[in-house]
Amino acid sequence: MDQAPEAPPIYAPPSFPGFWGAIGLLALMQLVAPIPIVLPFAIAGAAMKNPDLFKHPAVNAAGMLAGAVCVLWIYCRQANTKLATLAGPHAQRPAVYLGVVAAVIGFLMIETPLATAALYYFPSLNPELDFGFAQSPFAAFVLIVLIAPWSEELVFRGIFLRGFVPRYGITKAVLTSAALFAAVHLYPVRLPGMFAAGVLLCFLALRAGSLWPGILAHTLNNAVAATGMFLTGADEKPGDLWLQLGPALSLSIGLSGAALLAGGIFAVRTGTAPEAELPMP
Repeated sequence: MDQAPEAPPIYAPPSFPGFWGAIGLLALMQLVAPIPIVLPFAIAGAAMKNPDLFKHPAVNAAGMLAGAVCVLWIYCRQANTKLATLAGPHAQRPAVYLGVVAAVIGFLMIETPLATAALYYFPSLNPELDFGFAQSPFAAFVLIVLIAPWSEELVFRGIFLRGFVPRYGITKAVLTSAALFAAVHLYPVRLPGMFAAGVLLCFLALRAGSLWPGILAHTLNNAVAATGMFLTGADEKPGDLWLQLGPALSLSIGLSGAALLAGGIFAVRTGTAPEAELPMP
């Protein structure tokens, strides 16, 4: 009896970039592609004596979207595939999505007190990023809660992680992808938290064989962060939350968050297959 033919490899390196290819695509996404969107507003702002015009969240949202579209178009053209297949299957067991919600809440309970403590003791690490809530809360929410999670998951986990795994192995691929993800956010005080978030999002993608759990996690995380920024406003100084919570309460929140994060990861693991596979579209 003839044996069944072997299944094609899950990963196809020629269709996806390695480290330096990812660096080039990030430069295109972050620096080059947004220029046609941002530059006219910068020129108009200078002429109108409004130098902050190009910082409007609607302009930033359009620039980020343009960068992501360029990278995804290059990928789809090179891989000869459709964008709709990049995210992978959306059908997951309910335990997976419940685990994702628990993991994100637990992660935020750990990361937020640590970040606010760092801002309190090292205020110079705060880059004073302006997401534009004062100019347009709606546009700021669209940028942070919709465009950023979708574009970053499709690029960092959908393209980069797929290219890194066959070249460097799962561990190095996850660490490299997470490091790039943290670096592009240009937020020194949250660099460790961003790196940890990148590792968690890679785990979700590999474990579920799909980007959908990571998209949910990323969207939920950004929605909570955006809501917090909107409610606190510009009057909230970096590190104020640390003064309000105090070390003892922060420790309690962090430990509770660690337990919730562990429970969420366990739920995702039990709700998915044991193989770490992110299918090739």
